[in-house]
Amino acid sequence: MNPYFVHIGGAIGALMMLSLSGCQSLATTSHAHPSMSATAAPSVTSPSPALKDMTAIDRTGRIAYIEVTQDKEGIRSAIYITHPDGSDKHKYAEVDGGIYSLAWSDDGRYLTYSIQRGRSYPVIYLYDTVTERTTPIINNKGMNLSGQLSADNTTLMYTSSDEGETCVYEYDMATGTRRPAINTEWSNSLQPKYLPNGDIVFVSDKGVNNRPRLYRYDRDARTVAQITTSGYATSPSISHDGQLMSYLAGHNAAIMDLNTGKEIADFGSTGLEETAKLSPSTDYVIYPMRTPNDAPSSAANDAPIASQLFIRPLVGEGAPFSLVSSQGVLRDPVWGVMPSVAAKNKPAIKVITKNNP
Repeated sequence: MNPYFVHIGGAIGALMMLSLSGCQSLATTSHAHPSMSATAAPSVTSPSPALKDMTAIDRTGRIAYIEVTQDKEGIRSAIYITHPDGSDKHKYAEVDGGIYSLAWSDDGRYLTYSIQRGRSYPVIYLYDTVTERTTPIINNKGMNLSGQLSADNTTLMYTSSDEGETCVYEYDMATGTRRPAINTEWSNSLQPKYLPNGDIVFVSDKGVNNRPRLYRYDRDARTVAQITTSGYATSPSISHDGQLMSYLAGHNAAIMDLNTGKEIADFGSTGLEETAKLSPSTDYVIYPMRTPNDAPSSAANDAPIASQLFIRPLVGEGAPFSLVSSQGVLRDPVWGVMPSVAAKNKPAIKVITKNNP
């Protein structure tokens, strides 16, 4: 076992191991939904007629995703950014090691992510798409993951295990100081996501028999309440308007209406333990999916396509279409808005970087 997980609880430790390495595997799962099977890719159209029906906020948005490849030299990861129609696709970064936890800022200007090189601890970075500057922010001696900017871009929420158990912190970008984001008794917590009102959705194994579940922290009341799901639940992602949440319900990619607490969609298993992320309008979802070994290849060397990114309507029977195909493993797609003129013209975030605590 990775020595960095010594101080992490069993279920959460396993979950972090999954998030750092499991998605690089192409093993299938046994919990497949007919419309999104781990062993049978959906019938697709590419390019999709649905693109002409997309609202402007989706059509002009940007999708960032990770591609992981492996050879005798080891694992290599890259971040790509593209539009939903596949145009302006470019490689932003590539490293020897792992990249995790992509997240767009609410205004679409900034991208946060973690890089782990070799046996070093993951470092959280901030990429400014306007100035094209990349800044390391969190480099504690712990598992630094799940970085996300607050709505006003003044605070970075993230998780770290530098003090033993994995906890959720908020980092003041201007002063370089941090504070616990959630009541301190809620240790062994990870994968936090902001809601528009400042509340936090997160994963913890502390409340229910060491099985990861979803919780909501009420910032005003300073209380934590479990979000009712059918069982094991992880990997939350909140829609741009804060009304919907995508998550993994066991192995299945599901969507919940946060106002009613009702599950409104179950897309089954992707074969990669990844959830379906919502578009800015919530009209569409995007998800990576394992491709069967006998799938036809479009690669020049006839190597098999290992995984693909699919976009499909959230509601209705519209056909999914393949945005990207890869001989590696595609992971963690996130769909952000295109920054407005006002967002582009704001002064860049001034970051005070220092080790904490």
